Amino acid sequence: MSPGLAVFILLNNYFHDVDTAMLLASGLAMWAVIKNLDNNREEKVVEYFIDMYRSVARLAKFSLYWILIGGIPR
Repeated sequence: MSPGLAVFILLNNYFHDVDTAMLLASGLAMWAVIKNLDNNREEKVVEYFIDMYRSVARLAKFSLYWILIGGIPR
């Protein structure tokens, strides 16, 4: 195996594991925010939640795509 291929596989495995952790963390973060949103339904809080949801959903989608695509060579 060439050194370049070995480095590629090593980095791919590392980023695959990091993205798996990011997907789990984003799910747990959204769970915590949704749980606390039930207690406070002010308009500003709901707007902030929607903005946060969009950002976390984007991060979760990226992580999921990387897990699927990065899992091919793994």
